[in-house]
Amino acid sequence: MNNAIENALRETPITLVVCGLMGMLGVMSSLEVIHPLYLLLSPSLVFKEHQYWRLVTNFLYFGPISAHCIMEIQWIYLVSSYLEAQYYNRRPLDYILLLLIVGCSLLGLRFSSIVDVPYLSYMLGTCMTYIMSRIFNDIEVAIFFVVPVPMRLLPFVLMIMNTMVSGVSNEVLGNVLGHVLWYFLEVFPRITGQSPLRIQWLFERAFAAPLGRVT
Repeated sequence: MNNAIENALRETPITLVVCGLMGMLGVMSSLEVIHPLYLLLSPSLVFKEHQYWRLVTNFLYFGPISAHCIMEIQWIYLVSSYLEAQYYNRRPLDYILLLLIVGCSLLGLRFSSIVDVPYLSYMLGTCMTYIMSRIFNDIEVAIFFVVPVPMRLLPFVLMIMNTMVSGVSNEVLGNVLGHVLWYFLEVFPRITGQSPLRIQWLFERAFAAPLGRVT
């Protein structure tokens, strides 16, 4: 058990922090320590009342603790930990950059009124799921732990399911954003030889140079 915890802390620290905050906000909401209205994203409250925490909390809230909330956090953990441990292995700064770009892009959509949702946590999950589906398109996942679906088809399956419940526009935008980011992660570097979403090497080179001079 201790080894499993140590491995998780070493391989997926960013995912653990994000999902831990999601769980904490869910518990606090269930215990009525904090009201969901204090967590939602409101451009007027952010800019006029300087409530800047809303820029972050709206990405971390799936409602009070319930079966639905737990499943959403579990899925975020699965997707994020897979990306962090496999694709971004030993590149935490690159993964943080990806999350920042996703977050800023979604905030831009919200502030420009292209999307009108109080919480961007679901669109965050949609975007990350699409990125994972393109990078790891050869694996399978089980919907509701029963129906096996190839990962490359999962965004479209989820889009159909969510359209029946809440409409298609936000789901499509989340997938489009994911596709753009996947393009710059995988396709653009092959064409140009440049990787604009990789910054880890810059820090490694910057800190390696002074160490080299000292030695």
